[in-house]
Amino acid sequence: YTPIDDRTWRERGWMIFSTSGTTATPRSFRYTALDAELWARTSARALYAMGVRAGESALTCTNYNPHVFFWSIHHAFNLMKVAVVPGGVPTERRLQMIDLYRPTILVATPSYSLHLAGAMREAGGDPAASSITKIICGGEPASGIASTRRRIEETWNAELHDVYGCTEAVPAGWAFTCREGLKRDPIATHVQEDLQIWELVDPDTFEPVPPGARGLTVVTNLNSEGSPQLRFLVGDFATFDYGKCACGRTFARARGGFNGRADDMLNIRGLKLFPSVIEEIVRGFDALGNEFQIVLETEGVMDAFTIVVETSVPVGETYANELRVRLEAEVIRQCELRPRIHLSAPGTLPRTEFKARRVIDRRRTL
Repeated sequence: YTPIDDRTWRERGWMIFSTSGTTATPRSFRYTALDAELWARTSARALYAMGVRAGESALTCTNYNPHVFFWSIHHAFNLMKVAVVPGGVPTERRLQMIDLYRPTILVATPSYSLHLAGAMREAGGDPAASSITKIICGGEPASGIASTRRRIEETWNAELHDVYGCTEAVPAGWAFTCREGLKRDPIATHVQEDLQIWELVDPDTFEPVPPGARGLTVVTNLNSEGSPQLRFLVGDFATFDYGKCACGRTFARARGGFNGRADDMLNIRGLKLFPSVIEEIVRGFDALGNEFQIVLETEGVMDAFTIVVETSVPVGETYANELRVRLEAEVIRQCELRPRIHLSAPGTLPRTEFKARRVIDRRRTL
């Protein structure tokens, strides 16, 4: 996967990054000093489209592990003269940082941004009254899932922006949301076509799909010394709009963002389901919390499909039964699948700073 040999690495190596291992064994990549410069400039252009300007400050909620999302943004902030508060510390300390340093930008995964807000409320604070005016998310879909976007923006009283990419081929100069795009429904995510060649292909034949049709993302990266991939199958479903955006940019835009990976698609009782659909449904219930899991098991020869979700506050049994009925009905309506619903008390499901593990598949393979 890399053209950087040992000699090149010794002469101008910058940093090693690896994929998250969410869908396969993690893959490592060597990136060079030239990549660092390219990342900073192209990522800064995306951040500028989000309204980020010199003089702001940003809290980056990461332990600075070898994943490209946070590092790309960090170096772009440096170039833009945006002060960085490196939040590689526990949640309690991050809350103190927001109070002490009053950053205007929060960088986090969507799941963690909601967890941080919950921790702030438990400590007696109010996220909506904090200094945060922009939230920049990556690692998971955010703005393209309407109920998740609404929940994050209302919780923090801030604009939510998305970045999209992958370690292999689009580590910087990602696809991004712009300020004008936030006013449109559905949200659209720009792809930087002068940095990468973007294609959409049929998931079965891998042939190009017609304009306006949904397909899997394929990218040729023209903006990297360490990973100049040719027609790399990123593997997210998208639909491109080639019309001019209200912001004036002429890049193609992914309508509704990038919300479903081909590898994430579940086959349950012969029906196809993306976890992002369940997220959209769950986050649409104010009485339900931010954390949920999809648990798949085998009972006899059938798939057992359970949604485990926290309530936003402790609830009595009568109201819990009502919530179960309403949630089950909405899943059946949208997915044509009948789930079991297990409601958990607030704070019982695991939290993570990076990609949340939403699917637990315990089914037997024949």
